[in-house]
Amino acid sequence: MKLCFIDGTSVKPCVTKPLFEHWIRVDSMVTTWILNCISKEIVGSFMYAKSARTLWLDLEERYGECNGPLLYQLQREIASLTQGNKLVVEYFSRLRLIWDELDMLMPNPQCTCGCTCGAFRAAADQATFTRLTQFLMGLSENFDHLRD
Repeated sequence: MKLCFIDGTSVKPCVTKPLFEHWIRVDSMVTTWILNCISKEIVGSFMYAKSARTLWLDLEERYGECNGPLLYQLQREIASLTQGNKLVVEYFSRLRLIWDELDMLMPNPQCTCGCTCGAFRAAADQATFTRLTQFLMGLSENFDHLRD
């Protein structure tokens, strides 16, 4: 598993250790994978990272906390998404993909105090209703009877 080169659990061995060259090869491979996922316009500023871990930390520092523009873009995409001439299943699949991405960026908070007031259930119900509304708003006119 290569995740250990990103999360820091794989520590670079001493140059004299037998696994040093293997570690360097794998770390370079992971670094290359990451670099190949970065936009061509900005990849140059990351080319000289010393390891996959330092590259990951640099990416996290620059882009990890600033989800505002992406959240805005996803919300705007939902607001403008319509079924058009697509099948309902195609339209829903696209909408679901955006919802999943939003869930990754803004996961629902989890109760840690053993709350029994039902606030989390109410919030989940509200989110479900919001998504139902978003889905119905984008359906073609053929489905107007569902909105009433």
